[in-house]
Amino acid sequence: ACFAGPCFTLLCGLGSGFAALLASDPNLTTIKVTMPPSIKVGFASIILNCLLLVLSGLLVFRRGGKIGPSHAYLMLTIYVSYLATCIALQFTDVVKNSLE
Repeated sequence: ACFAGPCFTLLCGLGSGFAALLASDPNLTTIKVTMPPSIKVGFASIILNCLLLVLSGLLVFRRGGKIGPSHAYLMLTIYVSYLATCIALQFTDVVKNSLE
């Protein structure tokens, strides 16, 4: 339920959006999709978070089955660095667009 619900919603949203786009232009056969830098940073943060979660899970057995508070601080640090990077990327785009 924790994975299937959001995944289903994401796939339905993407599918309906692309279906509406394709229905609006019957001659359209391909759609160019680009990934902005903020999405790339998000993917990197998610992958890093997942890898650290798996590593922590493997180390749990050595600590008597408990994940310490340092794990939570590490995850929060990753999240805050993700937010700071996304905000910096937004301001970089704003400055770049205003100079053009």
